Amino acid sequence: MFPFIDTAPRASPPVLVLALIAINVVVFLWMESLPPDTLGQVLVHAALIPVRYTEPLIARQNGLDPTNWWPLLTNTFMHGGWLHLILNMWFLWIFGPAMEARFGRFGFAALYLGGAVAASVVHLLTHPVSTVPVLGASGAIAAVIGAHAVAYPRPRARSAATRSHDHVARAYARPRAEHPLARLAAIVSWRIANSE
Repeated sequence: MFPFIDTAPRASPPVLVLALIAINVVVFLWMESLPPDTLGQVLVHAALIPVRYTEPLIARQNGLDPTNWWPLLTNTFMHGGWLHLILNMWFLWIFGPAMEARFGRFGFAALYLGGAVAASVVHLLTHPVSTVPVLGASGAIAAVIGAHAVAYPRPRARSAATRSHDHVARAYARPRAEHPLARLAAIVSWRIANSE
């Protein structure tokens, strides 16, 4: 069951959601057009490489700037393949408009970007010596889905397999909030978005 819409009130029009989708698609198409050497340089400078911050000497020896904190955010707008991009943007399209309507554009931007940076920091803390470039909007999307689960515990995503509101795709609309870390992530995302 793949979700195609949620039943929560949606922003009309969801300007910020559409802008984020457009930015992600444009960045992906730009990256796809780059020759391999140039793409490698873009990844080195814009993707999150944890060793850049945890081992500054090694980072400098390999051309990484340990004082450049932008990759904690810029990696969010990069994707590793078509499927990665499509799935992230699909879930942003399903759950984002409701959150944009609920929090307003500024609050939604804070939720999305805060989730992105929080996911990068968690990855940095859990993989401190990794040299593998990390990229993708999954952390930001997870924050949006977590906030959706807290803000709209009853509405659910409808899937292509459903014919009425009685049958729902709970696995997508309501992340496993019984897990303490999922619950904590949802609460933190909610508070970030409501802090305006």
